[in-house]
Amino acid sequence: MSSTTENKTQEKLVRDVMQHGVPTVSEEASLADVLKVFTLNNTAAVVVVDEFDESSGIVTQSDVLKAYTRDNRETATAEDIMTDKVFTASPVEKVSDAVRLMLEKDVEQLVVVHGHGAAKIGQALRPVALFTAANVISYMAETTEQ
Repeated sequence: MSSTTENKTQEKLVRDVMQHGVPTVSEEASLADVLKVFTLNNTAAVVVVDEFDESSGIVTQSDVLKAYTRDNRETATAEDIMTDKVFTASPVEKVSDAVRLMLEKDVEQLVVVHGHGAAKIGQALRPVALFTAANVISYMAETTEQ
């Protein structure tokens, strides 16, 4: 990648690259319902929200694969299979900062939330979008000089 393209990527904000909209399910949603949301939205993750529509967890493709091996998968809920550590980013955060967080935490997606200091773990904030490795790859493909 040329340094010009790299600089352009670093200057972009998460809101310019993120997946608009956010697929969500309630904590009580069945595994079948979670799978429907995955397939209908063609997404790599589904955000689990509590009764206040605030993110309480995330179900990733890896979580779904782990659920497949569970004895109780027929009765499992989103809360049972989710990862409860939700890493977040702000829409006005630099793409480069969000990517660094993804690499540091070894995750392929961040939940985008509004709010000051949103790139912290454990904040109860309403999800507005997903920011995924696929979003970054697509953006890089669009902007990389051929």
